[in-house]
Amino acid sequence: MNLHSILVIYVELAVLWWLYAWLYYGYRTDLLRLRLFIIRDRLFDAAMKGELDFNSLAYKRTRTTLNGALRFAHRLTLSKLLITAIWMRRKDPNATERHHQATRLAMQGLTMDQKRLLLNAQDEIRVVMLTHVAHVSLPLYPLVMLFKFGLRLHWWRESLVKRKTLGRMKEIEAHAFDLGNQNDGLYAH
Repeated sequence: MNLHSILVIYVELAVLWWLYAWLYYGYRTDLLRLRLFIIRDRLFDAAMKGELDFNSLAYKRTRTTLNGALRFAHRLTLSKLLITAIWMRRKDPNATERHHQATRLAMQGLTMDQKRLLLNAQDEIRVVMLTHVAHVSLPLYPLVMLFKFGLRLHWWRESLVKRKTLGRMKEIEAHAFDLGNQNDGLYAH
């Protein structure tokens, strides 16, 4: 390889890194924050309508989780997530159970609808954050794209089958209607 080829390769790698590290990662972080803001706004709207109590411990815990996720969204990566999980398990193996217990205690006294609102919001937070991690992680990104491609292919195939089936169903319904009209004379006694 000559010097020119090596320089071209390094420039291409630098451009790819710039595209990923600055543009794509920034876009994904903004998207994560937008989705978290939407969840927080929905919770706030529910509280404004009286569906949730602003002062309930469960609402405060969920809001605090959302605010923390919003504040540190730019730091959320697969490596940091794994390191934190391993470190927390070693430091305090019962932390997860205590967190779940505290959440259950905070939910006491709430109606089923209120619990459902808060638990759905917490589930959405997890999904949004894990989706972000999967999209910004270099090892997981190809798998995510492959999964998305497979899902889109499945939906496309399903829509084709539905269109074919719907067309046939119209023919069958018309034929059944015709048969029904022909049989009217048989039972008219």
